[in-house]
Amino acid sequence: VQVDWSVGPDGRLVLRWTEASCPPIKPPTRRGFGMRVMESMIRGQLKGDIRFDWGAEGLACEIALSGVR
Repeated sequence: VQVDWSVGPDGRLVLRWTEASCPPIKPPTRRGFGMRVMESMIRGQLKGDIRFDWGAEGLACEIALSGVR
C-alpha cells in the first residue's frame, strides 16, 4: 500500500491510496455500508470528491478536499 498526498493546482488537497501486487480483485457489485459512509463523509461533510479505481493489481482511491489552504 502506498499513501501519498499533494496540493492540486486548484488548491485542493489530494490524497491517494494505491495498492500493488495484490491478489486479483473484482469491483464490488453493490455499494456496501463502508463505501456509503466514506462517500457521505467526503462529499457531504467535507465537500470533497472521492474516486475508486478497482484495478487488476488492487484498489486505487483518490480523495480531493477543498479549502485546505
